[in-house]
Amino acid sequence: MTSNTDYTCLIQAPAFDVGFYRPVRFDKQSPHARDELYIIAEGTGTFACGNEQIHFSEGDLFFVPAGVEHSFRNFSYDFATWVIFLTARPGGREKRRQSRRVGRKRVAPRAG
Repeated sequence: MTSNTDYTCLIQAPAFDVGFYRPVRFDKQSPHARDELYIIAEGTGTFACGNEQIHFSEGDLFFVPAGVEHSFRNFSYDFATWVIFLTARPGGREKRRQSRRVGRKRVAPRAG
């Protein structure tokens, strides 16, 4: 991560890593070598992935294949997200190219 971010790795395992990411003012990530899942913990904004831009809010889930440009933009001051880095999948580059479209799913809101 870049120097203007707040990222904490919580779990490192052979098959995955789990972290918590709260960018400060700007998100200046570069593509990662591993597939990622983002689960929006709080806040709102726009998620850019490849050529797509999608408005997000708490509970949204995004999948980003390894090597794809992506960033969070115009996010609220309270924005934070869980990050899960996954290991490379069997099947190589050809399979990844077929799944470059970002996925999105709303998960259940918090009770209360």
